[in-house]
Parts: sequence; C-alpha cells; structure tokens
Amino acid sequence: MPQKLVVNCKTGKQTMVELTQKELDQREIDRVASEAQEAKEKITRDADQLVQARATLDAAKKLLAEGKIPRKQVDRYQAKLEELKNG
Repeated sequence: MPQKLVVNCKTGKQTMVELTQKELDQREIDRVASEAQEAKEKITRDADQLVQARATLDAAKKLLAEGKIPRKQVDRYQAKLEELKNG
C-alpha cells in the first residue's frame, strides 16, 4: 500500500503512514484529469497546425494563380497539409 510522510511541525517527528482510500481515489482522479488536459492541449495544437497549414496552402494557391510561385511549392504545402490530416 502506498505511504506518505507526515511531519509534526512542533516536534519535527517524521512518520510514514498508509494512504487512505480517499487519498488513493484522489490520486486516480488527478491522474485522469491530467491525462485529459494533456489530450485537450494536443488536440488544440493539432487543430492550430491544421488551420495554419490550410491558410498557407490557400495563400500559395493564390500566388500560383498570379504566377508568383512555382507549382512545386504549392504541392509541398498540400503534402504538408495531408501529412497533418493523417496524423
């Protein structure tokens, strides 16, 4: 069973005690909440990258239509967008 260190601030005495079921449950809740937050942050980062890649591709297509950049460059932006979509 997991333990915690309890220190009496007046005496300085240190004691190892087992965690209660409530403390174990709270650790599990905290772990799951942390994993959920990390997943949410990753989804947000991935979505931001997709939006940026789409905007870059759209801008490149306009420049291509105006003859300002080569087709190869647009193809690279398209490939990058597909790579991000496929994960």
